[in-house]
Amino acid sequence: MASFRSGFLACVAAMGMATAGAGQARPGTQAAYPPVFTGTYAIRICHGACMESNRPFRTGTLVLLGQPVRDRRGHVLRVSMETRPANGCFVLAAAGERPVRGWIAWSPQRDSADAISFQLYRSPDGGYGVWLKLSAAGLEGRGSVWGGAVDETVHATDDHAPLPFDGIVAERVGDADPALCPVPAQASG
Repeated sequence: MASFRSGFLACVAAMGMATAGAGQARPGTQAAYPPVFTGTYAIRICHGACMESNRPFRTGTLVLLGQPVRDRRGHVLRVSMETRPANGCFVLAAAGERPVRGWIAWSPQRDSADAISFQLYRSPDGGYGVWLKLSAAGLEGRGSVWGGAVDETVHATDDHAPLPFDGIVAERVGDADPALCPVPAQASG
């Protein structure tokens, strides 16, 4: 099961790069996001909790911006399959793999002032969702494959048991650095 999830996230990252930047850019969004979350983070994604004994299977950078991303013409960049504007990005890699970049549309949780959520990948029938809460070092929480992204062959071997959550730790390393994100004019393809 761990190899399925690792393979799926590699696919997610690759598809996120291909589809997230292909979203439509639309003018007019002036949203500002809570500054307590904005920043650049070193992110680790682990099978289960991220502890000393549990090495991450993906590492990289997460940038949470305080304003929507705009292209060269000033239009707001939209993430594919999202109604909200792009306001962050990620760069993720596994050992021996080429890093993959993509856009995200993060937002505060409605029921919790100290939590955010976003999709690392989204398709019409599934995706990989992330939920993070403020922590002493930055953000921590979980990620999960959902919907049609979960292959039936995985469930056939374990009596349809749900896949466990991945642990995610994002340590704040500085202010939000948009230079780490893909170039909007290139990404909006």
